Amino acid sequence: MSKEGSWGLDAVCRDRDGHLLASATWSIPGYDDPATAEANTLYFAVKFAIDCCFQEVIFESDNSQLISIINGPASLPRSYLGDLVLGSLFHKSHFRDCSFNHVMRGANNAADFLANQAHSEPNRIWLEETPPQLVSILILDLIN
Repeated sequence: MSKEGSWGLDAVCRDRDGHLLASATWSIPGYDDPATAEANTLYFAVKFAIDCCFQEVIFESDNSQLISIINGPASLPRSYLGDLVLGSLFHKSHFRDCSFNHVMRGANNAADFLANQAHSEPNRIWLEETPPQLVSILILDLIN
């Protein structure tokens, strides 16, 4: 995620069969705090899903701390992390159905790859097409 003071963020949007619908990368200033980086990613992904007009969404993260905070009691951390979680929860009303789930890191290969790519290809959006460098990872995900 972090590279010389910046975070590589991404979103990988799939349908219920695992086929890629859209993906995006962002590179923003950041620091060494994985939970806040994931919260930024989640916030960007929620906004991206709204822009794509998705109505039934499941947001997944391999950061269990973030998912516990977003699905936990109403008390949020009084920090930048808490503000990002609050922003993501605020936008939840744009969807017909929305949930936030924890996944193991191994289930996040496409997202991890794109997050690393965000530093060399920042602020890119792919709609109904697959970034060429992601094809083999997506195929392996579908097989597994």
